[in-house]
Amino acid sequence: MSDFPAKLDDQLGFFCKKNGLHVSSRYQGEEMRSVELVDDQGAGYQIWLETLDGAWIVKAWDRKSFTFSCIVENEEFGLALENTYKEVMSWILSAGHTRTIY
Repeated sequence: MSDFPAKLDDQLGFFCKKNGLHVSSRYQGEEMRSVELVDDQGAGYQIWLETLDGAWIVKAWDRKSFTFSCIVENEEFGLALENTYKEVMSWILSAGHTRTIY
């Protein structure tokens, strides 16, 4: 049985479709949720989910130095994804890069 409620997977799927992203659901045989972003210059970023005492942690990093995280309840999940994406986009823009959504 999945640790990820269907409602959250639906919200994550909508978020990814809207922003031209793809969600990964398995890593080394373990269930997880992760979204990889690549800017137009090839720099990589990641948004992923973790659980903590019944809440969700939405995390991001630029694979170097920038990190971001927020702890949310289920009803705040969609907003947390959007805010995390905005943070990653601010890193992309601060580097003088862009990201094209296909």
